[in-house]
Amino acid sequence: MPVPVATTTTLAVSGARRVGAPVTLTATVHPAGSSGTVHFRDGTAEIGSVAVLAGSARFTTSALGGGVHSLTAQLTPGSAGSAPSTSGPVLIKVLRWTSKTLLTLSSRSGPAGAAVTASVEVRGGFGTPSGAVEILDHGKVIATGMLVVVAGRRSTVAITLAGTLAAGRHTLTAVFAGNDVLYPSRGSASYRVGPPRT
Repeated sequence: MPVPVATTTTLAVSGARRVGAPVTLTATVHPAGSSGTVHFRDGTAEIGSVAVLAGSARFTTSALGGGVHSLTAQLTPGSAGSAPSTSGPVLIKVLRWTSKTLLTLSSRSGPAGAAVTASVEVRGGFGTPSGAVEILDHGKVIATGMLVVVAGRRSTVAITLAGTLAAGRHTLTAVFAGNDVLYPSRGSASYRVGPPRT
């Protein structure tokens, strides 16, 4: 039985390295006359497959999330006369977009025991902010809420803070943890707790 012809597959990656921007993966297969299909992978997950044409296969995606990706190209030969081959990994870092978190309180002060509403708005440089927002007082989480899409790249949530804050001035901070598209951000506002109503 004839020995399959050895093949080599190399991978080149081009394009902007930011979430939502197209990234092109180009696999080159040798010998030049090789046929078959190239499977493009991000880690172990296949993200696309393209037939070899004139010794190469090209795939473009805009679906890579933020973070480091290990990309490879694996040739599945079109005939038993050629051996499969896999490229070495190409590591790329895809940057997320910035976000901005704004915190507005329903009042700047109130008596002890009174509730106050924290209105949080998160704006993203791309995509729609999603996920949880935490409200911190002196670094301690005192309330959480889930963002709701408003329009475009803005999401909001209104969180009622029970009247458990101690007397004195507080710097409350809304924290958006970020996601695959957006970096984290935070916004602060001051609130003063006075004597209880009599």
